[in-house]
Amino acid sequence: MMTKPKNKVEKDGIFIFPNQTYTLPEEKRTWLGQWIWASDDIYPQYQESPFTLFQKIKWNFAVFYFRKKFQLNSIPKEAVLYISADSFYKVCVNDQFIGRGSAQPGGDYANCDSLPYKYYEYYDVKSALREGENIISVQVCLGPVVQSEVCCGHGGLIADLCIECVETAMTVKTDTSWECMRERAYESREVWNGSSRSGMKDGGVYSLAGIVENQGQFPELLAAAIPRLRYIKRGIKNLQNPFDKRGSERVNYNPEEDTIHIKAGAPYTFWLDYGEIYAAWPHMEIEGGAGTKVTLHMQEFQGKLEREGTTEIYVLGEGWNHIESLRMHSVHYIQVTISNIYKDVKIKKPQIEISVYPSGMDGDFQCSDPVFEKIYRIGCRTNQICRQTYHMDSPIHQEPLGCMGDYMIESLMNYYTFGDQWLTRFDILKISRYLKLKDYKMFHTSYCLLYIQMIYDYVLYTGDVHILDCLEETVTGIIHRFTGYLGEKYLIEHAPNYMFMDWVAEGSYNRHHPPKCMGQGYLTVMLAGALNTYCKLLQLTGNEQNIVKYKKIESQIKEGVNRYLWDEEKQLNVDGLYDEKAV
Repeated sequence: MMTKPKNKVEKDGIFIFPNQTYTLPEEKRTWLGQWIWASDDIYPQYQESPFTLFQKIKWNFAVFYFRKKFQLNSIPKEAVLYISADSFYKVCVNDQFIGRGSAQPGGDYANCDSLPYKYYEYYDVKSALREGENIISVQVCLGPVVQSEVCCGHGGLIADLCIECVETAMTVKTDTSWECMRERAYESREVWNGSSRSGMKDGGVYSLAGIVENQGQFPELLAAAIPRLRYIKRGIKNLQNPFDKRGSERVNYNPEEDTIHIKAGAPYTFWLDYGEIYAAWPHMEIEGGAGTKVTLHMQEFQGKLEREGTTEIYVLGEGWNHIESLRMHSVHYIQVTISNIYKDVKIKKPQIEISVYPSGMDGDFQCSDPVFEKIYRIGCRTNQICRQTYHMDSPIHQEPLGCMGDYMIESLMNYYTFGDQWLTRFDILKISRYLKLKDYKMFHTSYCLLYIQMIYDYVLYTGDVHILDCLEETVTGIIHRFTGYLGEKYLIEHAPNYMFMDWVAEGSYNRHHPPKCMGQGYLTVMLAGALNTYCKLLQLTGNEQNIVKYKKIESQIKEGVNRYLWDEEKQLNVDGLYDEKAV
């Protein structure tokens, strides 16, 4: 729920929340609500979507508003909202922002398939309810918005609002009494055209939602087993217009009223500076001439576009336009370019809503050199920005959990800084589910071996040995797959690829996806390390019967590496053996 967290502290851009006891929810629940969507009689072209953005399929992207009105005779003792959607949703109760979802399910880089599971969120909404009429309103996107999302291929919303009053209990559930309306302004994930908007505040016409006929096409719903994300509003620190050599003749920025006024004229560019890099949702109110174009370039470094930022386009309609991104961005600066300015443009509250995974700050670092202290704090900030509903590479790319080698490192950083265990635990379980589906193979082959190390590190730092009970099948499956890649020399000979080694180009090759002669050695040594770690996990679970077997294989690999990959003359290991069939 979007409320000001008590005792929140922000230091050097790091948001610190007092550590609280977090109880894992029941993984599954019995739903009273059904999956609903816009009626296929009214919106036949807005029913299906691709599973992921990697499919490169064009579809009729759409955003729908759903709402449900209900009556309460008294303020409830308890009220919990359980909700999920396909894909992105934003939920409000009585115009009070509650949260966003659903939690990213995992997946892999280049994955084009759906998943048989999805996550739901649960919110305490008691403080948002009132006597008399209440309204739940939900904004839902049809199809994926960022590359980490995995959809089921059909639009859907499911919700149960469980309410307990003094004398009665009730559940407001998704059914055919809910209303829905398409927001026509969203022409794509990045383009919003206010000339055709039909939002809830603009007098749009609602129709009744329909029950999705094939409920079985939706995946199993599991609880998002992490604390709810917090959202913190932040206004701009400064407005910069370096192209205006005459100062602020065309732009008037009033920081006290949080408004910007741009006079009519030629296209104009300026920057909104938010002081630091944040994982955030930009939004603002804009008034100008119908057809005026506003292009937002979200940037970490001022003026850097292309891969360093994300771009969205907004075309104004008559009157005030409320614009809000459908995705989280990495924002330090927003480069604003306004064109077709035939009428003055007014901007109110050009804010960002910072997304923060809540945790304390158990770690600390102090030394005699302030430079090292600054490096530590920058590392903490970077780690916090990338900790959302999963450990992500960055809010720009939002790559799936297939990049788990990166997330293993982020987890290690977390243990020494924030000290939170739940997000790493959540990621580990999601990766396990995915690997079982994919026969223990990932896009980045080597990351499967790092995953075993990630599990061991988690157990080492948290003491949560019980998690190993539900991971044994996955870890064993990885070990069996990789030992199956070994040849007669006990070097890896039959791997599908030797990714990921390093972001280094060498001649016409790239060590990100190296040939066998470059990647054989490191991947073989990584397997030896994974076997060593696997044996440690077997000891922790008391399952020691296979330790001798796998210790022997580890020893044979070491012997093979020392015999076949050692260059006596150079006193160095070679990268691998030349294999003309594998070049």
